[in-house]
Amino acid sequence: MGITLTSTQASLLVYEGFSGYGTQSLSGLAVSANAVGLSGNYVTATANGISISSTGLTFGGGATTYAVSGGASTWALNGAGGVGVTLAMSTSSYVGTLYGSYLVNLGANPTTDAARAEVRFNASTTGVTGTSFYNSMAASTTLGQSAVKYNTAIITTPIAMVADTTYMVISKWTNVGGTGTGVGTMWVLSSAQYDTLMTAGHLTDSYLSTAVVGTDVTEMVTSVSDTANPTTLANGEAMQLIFGSGSALTTRTIDEIKFGSSLLDVAAVPEPNSMALLLGSSAVLILVAYRRRSQIAW
Repeated sequence: MGITLTSTQASLLVYEGFSGYGTQSLSGLAVSANAVGLSGNYVTATANGISISSTGLTFGGGATTYAVSGGASTWALNGAGGVGVTLAMSTSSYVGTLYGSYLVNLGANPTTDAARAEVRFNASTTGVTGTSFYNSMAASTTLGQSAVKYNTAIITTPIAMVADTTYMVISKWTNVGGTGTGVGTMWVLSSAQYDTLMTAGHLTDSYLSTAVVGTDVTEMVTSVSDTANPTTLANGEAMQLIFGSGSALTTRTIDEIKFGSSLLDVAAVPEPNSMALLLGSSAVLILVAYRRRSQIAW
């Protein structure tokens, strides 16, 4: 009996692990059946060059190894490129606090001029400037610095990312779809920091809000916030991936994009409870079937 469990996908607004595509250009591809909250085809927003690799990024270790589905989105050209895909969430629009995460590896030149790796939302799949919002940038075009944007100014912060190293980018956007103001905050964690936070039970809002930026395993690589008037997040808008490498050719990779209503949905190692429940249910069904056959034979 085969049982398939797709981690926390059922509780996510958006999920893209880049599995089910094969190794090819992402632009023009129809959304994989393994994705959640997305529909239609990926459409080029700027120059092409974004591809699907056959293997995904890995992150964490031991009991805190992050679950990945295989495959990743990569950029390996000079200049900049981007693709967008239409949102088809479980609700027509989202209101509340939005959490997001993705894995990223900036390649050999993580802080070079024009380095860029970004996940964001936009009014359209091909929109480039002026309409993007909820931007979480592992590297922006300002000397490769990490940055966050709610829907107005881009707020950058110095980073200390290491070449050819995978990180987790976590974002939080308050008051999405509301009135007044909202705050967008982004954190970048190394694999060792993620392992330590998960093991200690510290991957929480309260801990992240006070954690120190640094190189210790109890800290984080960087953190930055932006305050602005909120905007909507609705079906028919788009999720975009934006990459850039400047004059130094390198490979930038994004994987395991998640958006949801809680931090643990988007950033924690999936709990085994759901798998245990499925296995337990299956065992019960097998036992019932066996007893029925025994009763008939008797």
